[in-house]
Amino acid sequence: MIQYSVKDPEFRAEVVGAIAGALEKRGPLPQKGDLEDYEYLPAGHVDSLSLLGFITELEERFDVEFDDDDFESERFQTVGGLANLILEKRLG
Repeated sequence: MIQYSVKDPEFRAEVVGAIAGALEKRGPLPQKGDLEDYEYLPAGHVDSLSLLGFITELEERFDVEFDDDDFESERFQTVGGLANLILEKRLG
């Protein structure tokens, strides 16, 4: 298995790309603005019905598990925040 560090830009790009890919399966991403700042939940990109599949896909891809505190975190609301949570869980 390849070892990554929290500061590894290639791994961060992989995580952000995987999040973007999972979101694109549920609808087109906005063309303007920084993807990492995109608030996919408030925008309705992922609704309560598709949230479980979205999260399961990311948990399986990166071998992490989100808990209730993660779901309630403001960081969970944006692509960049979610990437940070995955990086912390995967590499922490």
